[in-house]
Amino acid sequence: MRHDRDGNMLGETHAGHAMPPDSAPSNAHAGHEMPVPKLTEHAPHEMGTAPDTAGALAAVRALHAALVAGDAELVLSLLDEDATIQAGGRRDGKASYARDHLAADIAYARAVRVERTGWRVHVVGDAAWVTSTSRAAGDCQGRTVNASGEELIVVQRRDAVWRLVGIHWSSRPVSAPIGR
Repeated sequence: MRHDRDGNMLGETHAGHAMPPDSAPSNAHAGHEMPVPKLTEHAPHEMGTAPDTAGALAAVRALHAALVAGDAELVLSLLDEDATIQAGGRRDGKASYARDHLAADIAYARAVRVERTGWRVHVVGDAAWVTSTSRAAGDCQGRTVNASGEELIVVQRRDAVWRLVGIHWSSRPVSAPIGR
């Protein structure tokens, strides 16, 4: 696994992070060389700290798992009260998303197989953004889905908990389906 100069993960699935939480190794970075922050007289606060890429990514993966499980209550608990969700040319706050779109997103997640790749996690202080690409295939609400997608989720850490504050999903149809 490659990391940028700040220790953020780059590239495909990262050992330890792609596994269910109960099967991850005790040291999710085992076997990976982690960059060590340069210590200077201007940055003593960096000593012994590293970006919490695993925590930010875990919050995003919890969202995906909650959607697939059909757990609307958990989905909403992961969203910050001021969250913005952008998809399908619309922008919703948490309340309007819950009322107008969450049920459809759960139905989609449960009916359509999605493979996410190209994960990138960037942490700056108590904020992070997590991006991925996806391929989706299946049938949902009477229509066949075969799409390529992009996801950007912004998370913010408060009281040691990562909360989703911004979600942007976009997709486009593709001609070759992914394997079932």
